[in-house]
Amino acid sequence: MLTTAPTVAIATVQAWDPDGDNRSENDSQASNAIADGGQSRSWPTECYSNQYLSGKRGVGLILGLSAASAGTLSVDSINGPYQIEIYATTAATPPTDLPGWTKMGDTYFDDEPGTVTAPVDIPATFVLVWLK
Repeated sequence: MLTTAPTVAIATVQAWDPDGDNRSENDSQASNAIADGGQSRSWPTECYSNQYLSGKRGVGLILGLSAASAGTLSVDSINGPYQIEIYATTAATPPTDLPGWTKMGDTYFDDEPGTVTAPVDIPATFVLVWLK
């Protein structure tokens, strides 16, 4: 959930797998990542042969905002271990490769499920939740 000005919301959610062989990452379930007050809905990644995503840099979700905004993003990981990075852009369309995004905050990691809260310090049009 992105906490921003009251009129800003997550307008779109899309899975992003820039290194994938099929450029897909359970795309049809991406909208399940939006908070619903419980853990009954979530976005699962595809099954990987090891904890390192089988050699990929990562996979993620691109959140399109209804208006450019800065704020705080909270992400719940219902599995551990995890490594999550948050990126943002002020561009009119999402960048097509990771170097086009601006990293917000640190790399967040834990061995147990938990919540990551990260600042989004620029007036972002898109936010990337990157699992690596």
